[in-house]
Amino acid sequence: MTETAASDRLIDESDSPVDIELQGTSLRATDSAGNVFTCDLTGFSELSWTHSFEEPIDATLSGRVSELRCDLRNVIALERRDAPLRFVDRDEPIEGEHFDIGFEDDVTVRLPAGEYYCQYDCEIFARIRFDGEARIRNRSQGELSITFPHPTPLTIGFKSTVEVPRDRLTIEPTTTGLATAITNLSAALRTTGPSRVHRSHRGYPPLVGVGDETVVPESVRENRPETGLDLFVPDTIDAIYTAAPVAYFLGARVVPTSDRSPRLVAEAADFSYQIPTDPSLATGISTVLRRTFFLDLLVDWIQPDAPTLAEHTQLAEAGIDLEPCRDRSLADRVATYLDLPADPVDEILPGWPYRMTMAPDPSYAPALPHLCYDLAAIDTPQTSQGHGTSAPVESKPPQQALLDTQPLHGTVGSVDREADFEARLAAYENRIRSLERGTERRSIVVATGPSVDPALGAELAAAYTDREETVPTTVETLAQPTRDTLRRALTGGADFFHYVGTCTDGLGCLDGPLDPESLSEIDPTVVQLDGPGARSVADAFVTAGAVAVASRDRVHEGRAGSRLGTLLLYGQSVATAAQCSQLVDFDPTLSVVGDGAHRYVAKWKPTAIQTVSADAADSLEVTVVPFSVDPVGAHWRPDYDSRIHLMPAAYSYDVEASAYSQHFLHNNQPVLLDDGLYLPDEQRRLLYPIA
Repeated sequence: MTETAASDRLIDESDSPVDIELQGTSLRATDSAGNVFTCDLTGFSELSWTHSFEEPIDATLSGRVSELRCDLRNVIALERRDAPLRFVDRDEPIEGEHFDIGFEDDVTVRLPAGEYYCQYDCEIFARIRFDGEARIRNRSQGELSITFPHPTPLTIGFKSTVEVPRDRLTIEPTTTGLATAITNLSAALRTTGPSRVHRSHRGYPPLVGVGDETVVPESVRENRPETGLDLFVPDTIDAIYTAAPVAYFLGARVVPTSDRSPRLVAEAADFSYQIPTDPSLATGISTVLRRTFFLDLLVDWIQPDAPTLAEHTQLAEAGIDLEPCRDRSLADRVATYLDLPADPVDEILPGWPYRMTMAPDPSYAPALPHLCYDLAAIDTPQTSQGHGTSAPVESKPPQQALLDTQPLHGTVGSVDREADFEARLAAYENRIRSLERGTERRSIVVATGPSVDPALGAELAAAYTDREETVPTTVETLAQPTRDTLRRALTGGADFFHYVGTCTDGLGCLDGPLDPESLSEIDPTVVQLDGPGARSVADAFVTAGAVAVASRDRVHEGRAGSRLGTLLLYGQSVATAAQCSQLVDFDPTLSVVGDGAHRYVAKWKPTAIQTVSADAADSLEVTVVPFSVDPVGAHWRPDYDSRIHLMPAAYSYDVEASAYSQHFLHNNQPVLLDDGLYLPDEQRRLLYPIA
């Protein structure tokens, strides 16, 4: 094994993913994906020093400020660092470690002199530190202001929610080379504490290439955490691939061995855990991943004012106390987690939301960094059981069908498994490139071929036009375009391209078919093709630059034609959007190639989908099913259910007849029923047969 060559460093440490621009009093921070944070700094005078932040920060700006103003779109959390938090007009300290102000709150608070910290999570994470007196004022769905009696030192730190890989390592195509690659993926971890469950504490792992020798950059060696954990697995490609996500998340060294019994060992902690292989190695590894991830997440949230999750409460009621784990080392925490009884832990924790089945071939190793970054569980045909879901989705009631659709499953390479999508290595390369091209609005092109009524294109465009629940979009419609027109549309900056028409010999145009293999590069990250022969040309679009392509060999009219694309705008991954649309518009020709876990709209909080069933004569049972890829986070519906749930967990609540109107008129999540999928602006129709 050799050290790095200069070309193995992809990004210079001095390159920040967030650019800060200050024009007059206006501050604008933009990341590589085009996410933007803006605010106004009155009386700003730049300082050469800066406050420090305990968490990773991409860029900072420090100066004396008289007032900061910004639009509050979420929640800002206020803390005091040098004393208990209290307000000038209140005698008692504030309960908890921080005070939350939501975008709908009308509130004014006055702060005595002190050291303060504000946390604001939106498209870009913003952190604000200042020392002194201040007044904080917010107007419902309006402007937030932090005003100082005199110019006061303030630092704003920004953290992009978008990560890009900074290094590349090369391995020889052997089990030893694969073990080296997986061992070094954990160089992206920024901490070994429980907070590494959050993406802001997990950078993008180094990319992996396959070559004649193993080359690991020095920067990767230096950043790999020393956790003291060793993961011994059978000396096979199947076992090593399957172990990858656990090794990455735990920072464990992968050790191929002739012993057929896989073990996780921490000598310093006097800990050795034999990973179960019944019913399969993949099941045993997945159990370790579920426990260590979700229990670390619960431990990270053990604070006086942190969210109280339903799963934490259930564990506590079963006599399981996680609080002693807060200050333990990673190895000690893992030993504690894996020593807990299966009953009730494995029943309480939600299932893992994302799984990939890989062909046991070293040539597919370049997919590993991307799968580990998304925390996909990995198996191979040899290490897993069964052949995937085979029951026809249209035969199930909506609630069960939606729950069965929730876990995302894809394949890499040629494997005999039914799956939601077939990944391509080129798609992961395209995903990285797409992160570098940002935009504040999403651009959509809808094109219809010569054999299709142009009215269908107009109908699709209307369905994609701005909805207040989704991102801003610009939609262009092309009816019976020429080949040159279509070629320009594919290279003109569009993000989503939807073509309807014959695809047998290429995309049908007024002057003949456009062969996608003639396209050297395209801009859309997501492509949808509807029409005869669509599947036959899908791979060519991935080769040309698409991250994912959904294809159907049929033309769907009305809501069926736009349902998949609309779900993309609501934050679902391409494969999830395809599977959910299948529940309503069953089409055996539907397929997804590329990175099916890719989201056209990168959202830190994916939108859930609801199903509704009659719970009693005068009430409805609403089931909320979240579709996450990375399992971090929690979700809740405070108006109907006071509990908070881990992100992959589905849950139900009852709505009384008197509250039907309130629920459906103000619901911001799609609803799946027997007769279709109802988007938020369509749900008022549900009131007529119900209310």
